[in-house]
Amino acid sequence: MGSPVEALRPPDAPKPAPAAEPVPWPWLTARRAALALAAAWFVFGVASLPRFGLSIDSPALFYAGDRTLFFLGHPGLAGALDFNGRDPVGFHSAYGRFPVWADPIHYPVLPDLVAAVTSAIFHRGLGWLSDMDGHHLGLVLWHCAALFLFCAYACRLLGRGAGIAAAVALSLFPATWAHAINNPKDWPCAMAYGVAILAAGVGVAEDRARHVVAAAALIGVALACRINAVFAAATIVLWLPLAFWFLWRRRRPLNVPIVAATLGAPYLAFAIFVLLWPWLWEGGAAAFWDHFQGYIGFLVGYARGPRPTWTNYPLRALAFTTPPLVLAAAAASVPWSRDRGAWARWSLLALWTGIPLLRIAAPHSNFYDANRHFLEYVPGLCALAGVGAAQLASAARALWRRRTWPERLWRPALAGASAAAIAALVFPLAVYHPYEIAYFNDFIGGLGGAQRAHVFSMAPPQDDRVNGTEGDYWYNSMREAMGALYAAVGDRSVSFGVCGASPALASAGAAWRGPKLRESVYPSAEYVMAVPRQSYCNAAQIRQLEATRPLIARAERDGGLIYELFGPRR
Repeated sequence: MGSPVEALRPPDAPKPAPAAEPVPWPWLTARRAALALAAAWFVFGVASLPRFGLSIDSPALFYAGDRTLFFLGHPGLAGALDFNGRDPVGFHSAYGRFPVWADPIHYPVLPDLVAAVTSAIFHRGLGWLSDMDGHHLGLVLWHCAALFLFCAYACRLLGRGAGIAAAVALSLFPATWAHAINNPKDWPCAMAYGVAILAAGVGVAEDRARHVVAAAALIGVALACRINAVFAAATIVLWLPLAFWFLWRRRRPLNVPIVAATLGAPYLAFAIFVLLWPWLWEGGAAAFWDHFQGYIGFLVGYARGPRPTWTNYPLRALAFTTPPLVLAAAAASVPWSRDRGAWARWSLLALWTGIPLLRIAAPHSNFYDANRHFLEYVPGLCALAGVGAAQLASAARALWRRRTWPERLWRPALAGASAAAIAALVFPLAVYHPYEIAYFNDFIGGLGGAQRAHVFSMAPPQDDRVNGTEGDYWYNSMREAMGALYAAVGDRSVSFGVCGASPALASAGAAWRGPKLRESVYPSAEYVMAVPRQSYCNAAQIRQLEATRPLIARAERDGGLIYELFGPRR
């Protein structure tokens, strides 16, 4: 028979949970860990600003952010956000001399507006940073804020150890460093997208409607970065039946506030998206529908490609641009028990990671630029890796006890293993910095092996811009190359061209200093920069440059070429 207390307990009453084992390092709370990671990333991110140049997309988007900030400071000014018209009187942007294309009406402006604010404060106001670095500071701040929320929510949903491990993996992921400093749309969307999924998971798992509301608001914020955020909503919708199966079926009644928050989430997300993109509503209701329909029509047409078959391209990106340690930890994340809560959480993370990959693999998906168009899988993959790391640590703890090894040595051993794992993640960053965008792991032989294998090349009818994106396909190296050019020519005015890219981008890479470059078309320019990319600047063109011009500067990483800068033709 049981104890007297058990005899008095109603038959269906839950038994008290066993006393929890003391967690290692109790002083390292989720909030402290989140603050420490965000602060550390901010310090290193700011220190890295001088090494990151503009991406190809930045000029047009930063221009849109600058002009939106001007509009908010001049309410009622006619034509302040008419991107097809002239700049309003009194407005100035360092990016106005670059082709604006149609990007300001094809992409929301929220991250660029944040960048415009920080540039206005730290460049024009205080004079501490160049205009470019002032804009990039806004993106660094965005990432740090999102990283804090990511860590806090991950700890709450997955457990403290798994959440911290996930946030560390995300902090040290090469794609994070490649995009968080100078990508004004894709990475801000990916981070807001990921935090929204974590918030929804916490709300459903804990029956707390306020976190579901927070998730809806975050999806609205992510939509104000890029349309890809609709797949965050799709992830949550697809997960809800699994959550019901694992968490609610035969266990508890549906929570009415949760249901109400879920039903109202799309309306809240859409309202926040509209509010945060002034170009949509600045001209009134008629202009709103015209702008919105044009925006959606462009994206639907742009996202559809001619390829009729499935492709394994996203799996190549997953396998070869992920640190092996993260891949191994993610593979170990599948629950090792029948715990329904663990399976509910894992299914959410699996959907989060898999949907962006599946979307790109599907027929008629249009993409190029390595993994940039589906970066949303990276935070999800890191969340899976955090769960796997926690499960491996738990298994190691059980083995330690079975072997009756000294208990006092467990925490030092765990600390040593954690330090070794962090060192393994830091090493590729140290090798590739500031060209983490060109990172490939040892499974393909690093960047050199990826370039020799043409790992991202695809046959027609896929968009041919995808070919040769094993490298610095976004021209982040332009800034370093311009520094080498200025050192070589001094104050002389010279003509400059880029093999495979608009010469107008060239002067953007120089932190807005040095001689005025006379933009010229390759190959007639005196000085030429070459970045290998098959559809833009192929191997034959680079060999021709190497044979006919003196080499001024060159950057390599892990056996692969980043860029070359050439002088006047011999």
